[in-house]
Amino acid sequence: AIVAGPLPGRRVRAHLTVDPSTPRVARGLAFSACVAWGHADTAHRVQRVVSELVNHSLEQAGTEMEIWLALRGTCVYVAVRDGDPDPPEMRDPTDIDTARLVDLGRGLRIVEAEAVKWGCFTAPEGKLVWALVPLGDGSA
Repeated sequence: AIVAGPLPGRRVRAHLTVDPSTPRVARGLAFSACVAWGHADTAHRVQRVVSELVNHSLEQAGTEMEIWLALRGTCVYVAVRDGDPDPPEMRDPTDIDTARLVDLGRGLRIVEAEAVKWGCFTAPEGKLVWALVPLGDGSA
């Protein structure tokens, strides 16, 4: 499900396959990276963002993906690239079946709550969704 490797400095990159275990593997990678960087206090928030971005890629794109984690100043940079060029959309909770919401999580609302900034770059071959998660107590 994963081919990962450290990059120079405080960065990690991994190739993730389409598999039911992929979100769990990605959360583990995020937790391990934050702990290795001395920021265990931020790990659970980074895991939530990673989980939502990876779940979104699995649900919407259904393609293999790349994930990047990097320590950037006072934030952890999280990015997920997949093969679907359509950008993610913030959904109104009233538009989503309650059972699906419980199964899939709260998506971009969680990303928006945990990140100081997030966005998306699109291209014909896919998209990259990124977020900056502040270190420590969440204030950047």
